[in-house]
Amino acid sequence: MSQSKKSKEINVNDVQYGDLVLTRFGIGEVIQKIDEGYRITSKEQDEHQKEYDDNFYKGKGFVKVFPEMIPMLEDKLTSNEFAFLFQLIPYVSYKDNILRHNGRILDMKDLSEIMKNYTYDAVRKIIPSLIKKGVLGVHKTGCADKPNVMIKCYTVNPHIIGKGNTINRTITGLFEKSGWNKI
Repeated sequence: MSQSKKSKEINVNDVQYGDLVLTRFGIGEVIQKIDEGYRITSKEQDEHQKEYDDNFYKGKGFVKVFPEMIPMLEDKLTSNEFAFLFQLIPYVSYKDNILRHNGRILDMKDLSEIMKNYTYDAVRKIIPSLIKKGVLGVHKTGCADKPNVMIKCYTVNPHIIGKGNTINRTITGLFEKSGWNKI
């Protein structure tokens, strides 16, 4: 176990279980050996734990909706487009914001089937409008298994809505000129 002579800090990387002990101040009497399973917290951490639940809905999916975007969305979208966008949230994929359901990329027909409030004709009108406004993107790519097939996907602008803290830079690049990243 190495210690800095000046600060008396312990380099945790050098500590093995059983190396740390609690002693009575000034006497040096060993009170407790710190082994695996023990944890040391500060008073501030204890106070935080009393006031906050850091495991609230742990394991459940969540999305980020940037609050400063809401007034802009209300200004630029119709109420129907606004409602549609927020109903897309469950289908936004982590890291790439592509609309998927059970891992499958969604097309307009799929969206009209899983979004009960929207007919295919309504989806067919709303999606192009959201694309024109930079809220959604439509992207095409080839298929390795079937080179004659083009795969089309719809992507939600990550400057408006995202899942988690990690986003593919290619996706942010696709929306870099949308204007939403400057807000």
